[in-house]
Amino acid sequence: MLPGRRLDESVRTGYAAVVMKLLEIPEDTLIRAPAAPRLMPGGECAVLILHGYTGNTGEVAYLGERINEAGYTVFIPRLPGHGTNGADFAQTTENDWLRASVDSYLELRRTHERVAVCGLSMGGLLALLLAARFDPAAVVALAPALRVNNRLFSFTPLVRLFVRKLSKPYTPRDEDDPDLIFLQREYWSYHWIPQIAGVYRLAQEARRALPRIEAPTRTILSEADQTVPVSVGRLITSHIGAEITDDVVLTESGHVLSNDIERDTVADLTVDWLHRHAGT
Repeated sequence: MLPGRRLDESVRTGYAAVVMKLLEIPEDTLIRAPAAPRLMPGGECAVLILHGYTGNTGEVAYLGERINEAGYTVFIPRLPGHGTNGADFAQTTENDWLRASVDSYLELRRTHERVAVCGLSMGGLLALLLAARFDPAAVVALAPALRVNNRLFSFTPLVRLFVRKLSKPYTPRDEDDPDLIFLQREYWSYHWIPQIAGVYRLAQEARRALPRIEAPTRTILSEADQTVPVSVGRLITSHIGAEITDDVVLTESGHVLSNDIERDTVADLTVDWLHRHAGT
């Protein structure tokens, strides 16, 4: 067989793989309303807020509204694969989520001289990685998943080679919105092993990046959080390169700090940090 023929077949095979991956996303896929990107125009300083793994923009919307009311422009992007359906989510990786976060930061930086970053859980990891590269005005990390209360977390990069997803029971939140009910069922019915492995890799990279972060950084955690331990706060303050840091521990909130019983306290703490270090 001629070399050119083999090359043509290789190209066709690669193209087919890409198309088949695309065809695994249902043709009726759509972005559900609670997960839509949210832009809130405001002041000269902008704040990028990043939601968490299998979450959506609605989970940090109240925080965004409070920050916007305090005089800031706020942008909450929808991370790829989130807020649609499980089949779509299964086609995404941590590289997609990080790339979207970088693009969102750069877009805000194009129109605003000062940009601060805030993130919840996996979004907190992405915020820390952005801070290590681009030097934002300030950082607020809500329950950043540098460590999690699951000993199997570190094995997922290996397990993903054999298992794509595992069914799991979940407790639905009491919701009236059919879109939220749909999203809970789609995303929380499974352990998405390759995607969890991606979060693990982000956590490892974020830990290595801590010494490069120079922006004032506040970490907010909760003793009642069953996912991320409060020891993460000490991990950050002991390794981060920033001279100005703060570690706040709440007592009642679950993992989604921005949308739980102490969400007003979380918003107050975030706005206070922004006022002190980012201006308006």
